[in-house]
Amino acid sequence: NGLEAWNIQQDLELMQRLATQEDNFLGVVFHQFQTAYEKGGSERNFGLFSLGTEVIGHTGEVCDAESPSCTSREVHCLSTELTWLNEGQQGRAQAVADAWQGEILRS
Repeated sequence: NGLEAWNIQQDLELMQRLATQEDNFLGVVFHQFQTAYEKGGSERNFGLFSLGTEVIGHTGEVCDAESPSCTSREVHCLSTELTWLNEGQQGRAQAVADAWQGEILRS
């Protein structure tokens, strides 16, 4: 996704107008809510949020095929900072909030 934040906001505002004017509009879906850190290269260009530095909890025991034993994992807060993207592509979450007159709550 190489879209800049203003373009994302513009697209969502258009979709909102269509939703109020057309009976056959079913909704909007986001490909990735959070950046997929396990992917590399251009695959990290998706997601509205990154993981913040603050740990807000821990999971229960998580077992997967890549780990010989089950472990607990940290749960991080979300962040709107997407520092690896160019300046115009940052601010995706704010663009979504602005398109629907919402706000991003920060703690």
